[in-house]
Amino acid sequence: VQEVRKIFLLLAASSKTLMWSLLSVTFVMYIFAVFLTDSSSSYLFAIDNKDWDDFDRQLHLDFGDIGKSLYSLYTAITAGRNWSTFVDPLQKVGWMPAGV
Repeated sequence: VQEVRKIFLLLAASSKTLMWSLLSVTFVMYIFAVFLTDSSSSYLFAIDNKDWDDFDRQLHLDFGDIGKSLYSLYTAITAGRNWSTFVDPLQKVGWMPAGV
């Protein structure tokens, strides 16, 4: 019983560190999502909607707004989707978004 109590006390003590770690990861993801959304939106705005190819449509689906960008980054980090499926459309935008 003493060991179980000690485990719960240690878990409670580490919860503050866990919260700050999750907040830091979320903040970094948000910064990258803003950058990727801005880059892809600027690229898609510069070309006419009728001239979009499959990569442009995929770019809009993955990085069309902040929520989609955050979800795309989350799925790439957690191995829900391979990062190469995101890089191919981003290469049309430029080397910097594809390199991020």
